[in-house]
Amino acid sequence: MRMGRKSVMAVAMLLGVAATAAFAQSKTPEPDCSPNAPKQTQYFVNISNSGMMASDEYASPCIPAAVVATAREIGMARRVPLDAKTTPLDIKTVITAQYLATGTYMPPGAKAPLTLTKSRMQISWVVPGFRFDYEANGARHIDVWSYKHAWNETTPGVGATPAMNALDQRIPLIWLTPQGAIWTAIYAERKTKVSTVGGKTVFTAPFDQLGIVSTATLGKDNLPEKTVLKYKGKTYEATFADYVDETPPYLSKFPSKMVWRLDGKEIGNFNITDFHGNAYAIFNVPAGIVKAASH
Repeated sequence: MRMGRKSVMAVAMLLGVAATAAFAQSKTPEPDCSPNAPKQTQYFVNISNSGMMASDEYASPCIPAAVVATAREIGMARRVPLDAKTTPLDIKTVITAQYLATGTYMPPGAKAPLTLTKSRMQISWVVPGFRFDYEANGARHIDVWSYKHAWNETTPGVGATPAMNALDQRIPLIWLTPQGAIWTAIYAERKTKVSTVGGKTVFTAPFDQLGIVSTATLGKDNLPEKTVLKYKGKTYEATFADYVDETPPYLSKFPSKMVWRLDGKEIGNFNITDFHGNAYAIFNVPAGIVKAASH
């Protein structure tokens, strides 16, 4: 049986009314935000203007308010629908990104920074992983990381060769972004600690799944201006400046200037020329890489 669009929307509206009534009649229990309490993920039905229904995740009440406020400012935390003021809040609305940049970058093992003719970074904070495709000194490099695997490619998705020796050097990079700093606090959730240092808000997040401890400092307009990562005995630092809106303007913001340091030494200095939140990003691990990593 086929249903017309008006019928689908009518059913969706009835479901929405029923769900609202059910929520109104039930009393929400106080969340247990103690450090070792189990997470209680909750979802809600989101109905778009076209009548499509999707299941979205409520922002956890155990995420500190300062993190939520920053996520809203940068475009990661949004009400559903967008024009409502009291409807459910989703803090994970930006799960991937792509940015283009010029500048300099010093890959692991390099003796000097490379001058980037052009570069494209594709990121997923939920896989997690990245594909960093850059041209420097007349050569093209494609560095890829996907959770427990690292490899290189000749063109995107093609010509994969193992690079497991670079895994630990690649894992920190996607967290050296403003959204990455916020994502570490989302993953850490109730373990995230908020403080004030020098008049600025600072939140420290132990990202246990990857063994990372991230400390983000908020600056102008409540946006991250710096993040420091401790990972396997090394200290990574990123600074962010000159935020701009995504083009064409939507909700996401990203710095147009970003600098990375490792143990005090600069390893990246980027001029961001284009940014898109929730851009297409996929990092399926090739079978040959899985096999090579298992030996």
